[in-house]
Amino acid sequence: MDKYKIDDIDRKILRKLVVNARRPLTEIARELNLSNATVHVRVKNLEQIGVIEQYRLKVNYAAMGYNASAFISLQMNKATEYSVVQNILEQIPEVTEIHYLTGRFRVFVKIRAKDTESLWNLLREIMHKFDDIQNLDSYLILNSTLDRPLIPDL
Repeated sequence: MDKYKIDDIDRKILRKLVVNARRPLTEIARELNLSNATVHVRVKNLEQIGVIEQYRLKVNYAAMGYNASAFISLQMNKATEYSVVQNILEQIPEVTEIHYLTGRFRVFVKIRAKDTESLWNLLREIMHKFDDIQNLDSYLILNSTLDRPLIPDL
């Protein structure tokens, strides 16, 4: 596809999809006074150029029995290859986010567990998977008051 330029109509469609990605395109078309085909083609274009990467489901983990969440920060003794760290952490299903940072702690990870005992076991598992951890700090999440998608002012 030649350079597709995002316009105001695309921005309006994106705003609606960011709030609710399952919203029927026919409903978006009706609200924006566009044809169903126009909205469908524009969404496909936005997918093809990589603006829309995927559609996600937001899960209430507490409702599924995952009542403990934490961030952990890892500081390694030596310059461990980040791809190795990521590959190891990706094998742990309770790891839900991995971030690489500047500063003292190079790796910041979010984990979810059923309870604090499970959380403790996860922390020990992570510590045992790496030979060169200099420091591991954990931050138990007591309450999350804001978890929203960014609705860009496009």
